[in-house]
Amino acid sequence: MPIPDEAASFWRMRVALFAGWFAFGWATGEALLALGFSPDAQSLVAFALGLGLLFVAIETLWRRPRLHPDLPSESLHRRREAFDWLLTAYLVAIWLFWVLGMWGVFGLSIVALVLPTAFSIANRSASHFLKPANDDVDPKSSTGLTTIYVERGLRALLILAAALFLARFWEIDLAQLTGRDTLLNRLVRGSLSAVMILLVADLLWQVLKMLIDRRLATAQGATQLDGDAAAREARFRTLLPIFRNIAFVALAVVAVMMALSAVGIEIGPLIAGAGVVGWRSASAPRRSCAT
Repeated sequence: MPIPDEAASFWRMRVALFAGWFAFGWATGEALLALGFSPDAQSLVAFALGLGLLFVAIETLWRRPRLHPDLPSESLHRRREAFDWLLTAYLVAIWLFWVLGMWGVFGLSIVALVLPTAFSIANRSASHFLKPANDDVDPKSSTGLTTIYVERGLRALLILAAALFLARFWEIDLAQLTGRDTLLNRLVRGSLSAVMILLVADLLWQVLKMLIDRRLATAQGATQLDGDAAAREARFRTLLPIFRNIAFVALAVVAVMMALSAVGIEIGPLIAGAGVVGWRSASAPRRSCAT
């Protein structure tokens, strides 16, 4: 991770403390179960150890290193403090979900908290690890594409891990998804298919965007050309941003339509409605000109 040594030391200590306390609590719970303690006594000890995890998380939140600690803006400081209070309340709510046995909400709350941070850490780590030693990067090199493949691969693995984590708390047997044709199984299969479609679409867009940006950078750097070559590069500088926007819209529409179809939503009426709206929009100027 491209962070200062002091921040790296802070997070290493906090992660080790959290993981060690969690392992200690797990071992204590197993020991109490083996020794025949009553369920009430086991729950009481578990909730007390859970308070320790909550305290570690809140202490880490409030004492974490700031990215920009010397910013003088008072409004920014107030927004950060308000965000810290909201996140503290969120952590307390997660602990309460666990105490009350609301396992589905508990698992979803953890995924909603951890997954975006894990995405950011994976992307920054991959970009930092695969960054060339020098700053002069050849626009035609494959480093950028490799970074995209690694980042999207890590993102897919994180989403798979989150799905398995939620399946445990929601009591979903993934092995039976293909064997039983129930409404819940169809929804789960459709959701997984929709996620895969969106991941593939995101990968295609990132690769296409990088290729277009590379060609656009080449065209913008060609300022010493004369004649037909200069005119061709000027056309590229004009058309490539337009093509990039059109490609993004087209890819997004196709991916969303395929995702909706995967979860069982009929996309035929949507396509027909879009066609009618597009036809009316295209014919309206002609009718106005005719009148």
